[in-house]
Amino acid sequence: MYDTKPTRCIDPVMKHCQECQLGWVKYPAWVETAEDLSWCMIESGCTLGFEKDEPTEEELKEFEEWRNRIHLHKKFGYCPICDDGIEAFTNDSMCYCPTCGHHVILHEE
Repeated sequence: MYDTKPTRCIDPVMKHCQECQLGWVKYPAWVETAEDLSWCMIESGCTLGFEKDEPTEEELKEFEEWRNRIHLHKKFGYCPICDDGIEAFTNDSMCYCPTCGHHVILHEE
């Protein structure tokens, strides 16, 4: 864990609370196995209440630099969980929804 308590979100650009050590996840009552997680909608947030933190300009710049280094780019896709068309981040071997973290169906270019 952390030696000191953070004062803001440790990753305010991606806000992937469900993978953070300080995050929490609430699964639907019907989830019993790992396979059930494939198409379920989860609620997640921060135990410290930082899920609404906005990134600074410097953090956005660092993210863009990182994204460019690993050739991560935006593509338009459809998230079956959020039931919405979104701009997803992908490096062509992975593609996920920035809102819920589930895999995105990419539109043909």
